[in-house]
Amino acid sequence: PDNANKPDSPNNKIILATSDSSGFITIWDLNQCQPTSNNQQNINNLNCQPLDRWQDESKNAVRSLGFSEDSSYLVSGGDDGRVVVWYLKNDYTLDRTKWPKGKTIYNSDKKINSIDVKSKQGFVISGSEDSQVRLHRIK
Repeated sequence: PDNANKPDSPNNKIILATSDSSGFITIWDLNQCQPTSNNQQNINNLNCQPLDRWQDESKNAVRSLGFSEDSSYLVSGGDDGRVVVWYLKNDYTLDRTKWPKGKTIYNSDKKINSIDVKSKQGFVISGSEDSQVRLHRIK
């Protein structure tokens, strides 16, 4: 995977979000995976089934992901220059009734390479190819 991020999950769940160069975001429950004896494992070889998978409408690479502290949303940033909030249901799947194509909170003409989420404070921090770090409010 191009990108991965784990929230502090309740109920001892180990949740992982990955993204790729085609704009796909995938949510995994790693408790469902069956590891092999090999120390270096590809997630595709672990018999893991994704909880959910969707593609950003731009179909551009998604370079960075961040979960909110309560795992109610995931934030992405990528080559299309957008910072997007994806609202999640309690089972970590995309809430397709609330902004099914994601809610863009920032749009730039430069690629977004880094995302961090401080949801208790209501902020997303992004880093882009113009060497700028920006603070965005989650509304």
